[in-house]
Amino acid sequence: MSHIYNWIQNTALQVAAPILRYSYAIVFIWFGIPKLFPGVSPAEPVAVSTVRELSMGLLSYDAARLAIGLLEVALGLALAVGWMIPLFSLLSILHLIGTFIPLVMFPSETWMSFGVGTLTGQYILKNIVLIAGLIALIALYSPAARKASRNVSLDRALPPQ
Repeated sequence: MSHIYNWIQNTALQVAAPILRYSYAIVFIWFGIPKLFPGVSPAEPVAVSTVRELSMGLLSYDAARLAIGLLEVALGLALAVGWMIPLFSLLSILHLIGTFIPLVMFPSETWMSFGVGTLTGQYILKNIVLIAGLIALIALYSPAARKASRNVSLDRALPPQ
């Protein structure tokens, strides 16, 4: 039984970083592209309203929409190609922290009652999990994790015979 357990752990160690990285790339690109086109993203109204409020109206609706879409696509592409993964993971975390602002700025759109989110509010709150995964991604691409990953022997990463 311990061989199976070791195989599961070693396999997870080998695949966790690329699976997380490509998953985030897909999500950021998938959510970003619709924001490049007016009226396509269901998140557009609350996201754009937030950016416009934060910029004190300096950004037009279309400029805010395009900025959000381009940011998300750029984060996704950087993660997809593996470019400066810890940095772009951190930038992704900062972006996701910003997504919590509507919970305070637009409570009527994000909360049904105390502690009960609307669909928009729930959409925002799930970003806690995305942030946790990005923290794990940064850890997996740390020098210590990369060294540990290289030290896993191939025969230990294969199922027992």
